[in-house]
Amino acid sequence: MRMSLVHNPQSGRNHRDPLDPERLARDVPTLDLHLLGPDTDTAALACRLLDRHPDLLVVSGGDGTLQRLLTALLQAADGAPLPAVAILPRGTANMIAADLGLVRRPPRATTVARLLRDLDEGRRATIMEERAVVAIQTGDAPPEAGFFFATGAVCDAIDFWAERFQRRGLVGGVSQLLTFLALLAGIATKGPEAAGLRPFTGKLEIDGHPPLAGSFLFAFATTLDRLLLGATPFWNGDGAALRVTAVERDAPHLLAHAWRVVRGKMRKPPPRYHSFGAGRVRLRGAERFVVDGEFRVVAPGAEIVVAAGRRLRFVRFVD
Repeated sequence: MRMSLVHNPQSGRNHRDPLDPERLARDVPTLDLHLLGPDTDTAALACRLLDRHPDLLVVSGGDGTLQRLLTALLQAADGAPLPAVAILPRGTANMIAADLGLVRRPPRATTVARLLRDLDEGRRATIMEERAVVAIQTGDAPPEAGFFFATGAVCDAIDFWAERFQRRGLVGGVSQLLTFLALLAGIATKGPEAAGLRPFTGKLEIDGHPPLAGSFLFAFATTLDRLLLGATPFWNGDGAALRVTAVERDAPHLLAHAWRVVRGKMRKPPPRYHSFGAGRVRLRGAERFVVDGEFRVVAPGAEIVVAAGRRLRFVRFVD
């Protein structure tokens, strides 16, 4: 098997439990190893990977690592086939890997070499999964690919988590749950804006649905089946690849409906709670957004186009 590994030594778990690239190269002689750091020319790396035509591309990192690499690969491939991707979930949130069923036991640094040898020699059973990417175009900026796009209060919630938990070394599901509960408490006692959850005023045009305009607490679009903590905050999807949910600033009874929103149990949603399946969304008014945990600033007046993109193949390991 022709196998390439892209390793980000700065991603969350890799930083805390470092891999030894030289040892990997010794233990798996057939491995084509590449390092991805802050100064790496990702476009050049993508071209090198495609030139090698690997059967399997293994990515050691988190959601941001995968987002950065897939964006470059899709641009370089220009429609040509891409290799199947296997994720070693060694980032911070690992939401994409969790959706693919990969994070119950993230591999330790000491076991990665054995896992790669087993893959190389065909001793590890695998299951193939598919997911469509989320294609994001912001004004004249280069297009990006990811799996989760969000704006509004979602960005503020990530800021809250990073300030209160990540900087203290507290990551993972417990810190995410505590963030959610703390923000709910803030909404209950002070209201969303006083709790630091800032709405945005804008317009959403969702293919096949009437446009929405006004002040929104948050809006997101994803091709994943589950988000952090196993959340499924979408309904009325109609089987479309892209799931879009938006909650308006003046949505009634936010606290009372929070759990139903998180679980997608909104069979008869009240006014100002919206969720759709779509192929494409056009959005104006957002000042920033997040894609797979990475923040982007939006130029004033720029339109953001979010669409379901190419379907990619992912390999899930079987214990």
